[in-house]
Amino acid sequence: MQAYIGGIVKYSETDWPGKASMVIFFSGCDFNCPFCRTPEILGFKKELSRDLREIKKEIENNFDINAVVFTGGEPCLQKLALFDLAKFCKEHDLAVAVETNGSRPDTIKALIDEKLVDFIRLDFKAPLNDTDDEKNNEHLQKVTESSTFFRPIQQVADDFRQTLGILKKNLVTESNSKNKIMLELRTTIVPNLMFKRESLLSIASEINKLINESDEFNLGRIKWVLQKFTPYEKILSKRFQNINSPSDEFLDTILGVIIKEYPKINVEIRNDMSSLSLAPEIIFENKEAEE
Repeated sequence: MQAYIGGIVKYSETDWPGKASMVIFFSGCDFNCPFCRTPEILGFKKELSRDLREIKKEIENNFDINAVVFTGGEPCLQKLALFDLAKFCKEHDLAVAVETNGSRPDTIKALIDEKLVDFIRLDFKAPLNDTDDEKNNEHLQKVTESSTFFRPIQQVADDFRQTLGILKKNLVTESNSKNKIMLELRTTIVPNLMFKRESLLSIASEINKLINESDEFNLGRIKWVLQKFTPYEKILSKRFQNINSPSDEFLDTILGVIIKEYPKINVEIRNDMSSLSLAPEIIFENKEAEE
């Protein structure tokens, strides 16, 4: 089986705190977030096609890890390849994490049902709106630029809601089961795009619903991370290259507002964008090696 793989980080202690992980970047994404730091792997490029047998060998021969993180791009777009690799990891007693934008609820449900995932990091990009009026989801469209003729922004929002519902069900019904997962929701704070108090409180309201329907035992399984945007020369939209990061004072203020309004939410600030920035360099180095 072939898959579009944008790069591999052989060892990381930051992508999954407490785990020694290999990070595999699936290529291809159905979002076009203007602040994306991995634009090189948004598409399905022929030169990024890899035989999964090669990927499995890299996993099997890496004796320094106890987990594998599948990220992207959007790994859930390549469901068969993701399942194949996740099963392989489980057969080798490796924990599995999946980073996703939530656009493929069927894949998330199947991963959970088949006990192929232990940790899900879900990007909660922007507030959701309960109405079908496209104008009411303008913020989500601005942040993700995901709407197409065949898949309007309302469908994108509905798919994300379905993903939240699937995760909520796991948190509520699997409290004492081996099938329970850890969940991290992540929102990137981007000046002039995703930064307003009311927008973040709207997201907090949705997260609070997850917590309220879970028992006290499960509260430790849910975390919300406010990720600090940092400019980057290879960022997808050039207009974001020169935008400054939000100040620490601003982030602390936002954090305080959220905690005051929703004290049950386990929310924290992350000042870096993890090892995501490594993927473009890996691709670049691979191309140089081929030349």
